[in-house]
Amino acid sequence: MKIIIAGDGETGSHLAYQLSSENQDVVLMGTSRERLAELDARYNILTYAGNPVSPSALREAGVCDCDMFIAVTKWENVNIISAQLAKSLGSGRTVARIDNEGFVTPDIQELFAGTGVDKMVFPEFLAARMIKKSLRRNWVRNWFELHGGAIIVVGVHLGTGFTENGIRLSDLVKTRDQLHVCAIKRDNMMIIPKGNDILLSGDIVYFSILKGGEEDLMRLCGRVNHRIGRVMISGAGKIAALVAKQLAPDYSVTIIDADKTRCDAIAESLCNVTVVNADQRNIEILREEGIGRTDAFIALNESSEMNIIGCMLAKKAGVKLLVAGIEDIQYFVEAESLGINTVVNKKLLTSSNIFQMLLDTALKTPKCLALEDAEVLEIVVGRNAICTRGAVKNLKIPADMTIAGLVRDGNGMLVSGTTEIREGDHVVVFCLSGTLNKVENFFK
Repeated sequence: MKIIIAGDGETGSHLAYQLSSENQDVVLMGTSRERLAELDARYNILTYAGNPVSPSALREAGVCDCDMFIAVTKWENVNIISAQLAKSLGSGRTVARIDNEGFVTPDIQELFAGTGVDKMVFPEFLAARMIKKSLRRNWVRNWFELHGGAIIVVGVHLGTGFTENGIRLSDLVKTRDQLHVCAIKRDNMMIIPKGNDILLSGDIVYFSILKGGEEDLMRLCGRVNHRIGRVMISGAGKIAALVAKQLAPDYSVTIIDADKTRCDAIAESLCNVTVVNADQRNIEILREEGIGRTDAFIALNESSEMNIIGCMLAKKAGVKLLVAGIEDIQYFVEAESLGINTVVNKKLLTSSNIFQMLLDTALKTPKCLALEDAEVLEIVVGRNAICTRGAVKNLKIPADMTIAGLVRDGNGMLVSGTTEIREGDHVVVFCLSGTLNKVENFFK
């Protein structure tokens, strides 16, 4: 598939790297020749220097016969106009990054679709929605539902209360047949496990469960879902304002930031939150503002390092739930080791949304959750697909993917060695990044 990405910033370059690792034909379009040369050398991707709102530049970049055009520059109007131009010049599906909350409603999305913008992605809104969900189910790191929860994929950090520390997976399934271990993250490596692998306290484990299995899994993992009442947000930027707006009806929210202009703007737009203009790195000020009585601390400053430090101060003060906005993926390991419960990364959230469109073209009505080094896919099994040629135990499934479960006639099922997959089944696949072609070949 030929994909053109306009925007050589962090989001565009991350998308180009991810998509090229899936063996897609990717061209990254930007205006800085130096930046493009650096990315070409680092990721070995095709680049083109040109203005994305110039029809001649778009033609030269190859937009007239591309399957997908993705505009993720810093400027919303450039993204929208370039997507409209790309569509009019012959591009397939188009995506534009936006920064306007008023554009996320279905009726406005439909309106723009009629002008050539098939999908609009608002990363900050996605981040705010993810944070709200993380407060509701704060014992998990990831929660991904398919078919109304018929199959659920859950990422959990195994706490010190994990009741089966050191157990082999082959022994676990003998007593816990209502769950499937999809992957284990240990020492910053994602493992697609086999029966002889073991689970250890400290692991981040991705399970698939059926509807109703949440309580049993929570007890097994030694986790507790804490009651959240008071929330403190460090930072008063765009994401913080969106998060506060979504949380204020259900929680007592305090925002703290050293920038008076941003504080005044939030205080004016949100009358039901407390806004404090102060240095959020000062532990004495945090104590004065009630950090010791806070249930959840959400660090949403522009600096990943500052967010990690803020969470550490909150942890020392006794806050149970820690959420940090971390755009530098290299810091994920440190965040996990320091006990930060939820990491929010706009690039991964944007990638998940755009991958849904990519997979919709290639694999027929899937859903996708993009992690930093793996993906969860929902795939409708095609006629005569390899996966339909016998029981699962005889299929020689590639080592870098696992079948987390399936939905047949609306009913969720976990998969065992004797399960036979049929055409039309909705199969949930957990796979390592870079294996999209293998998945497509196996299930189409």
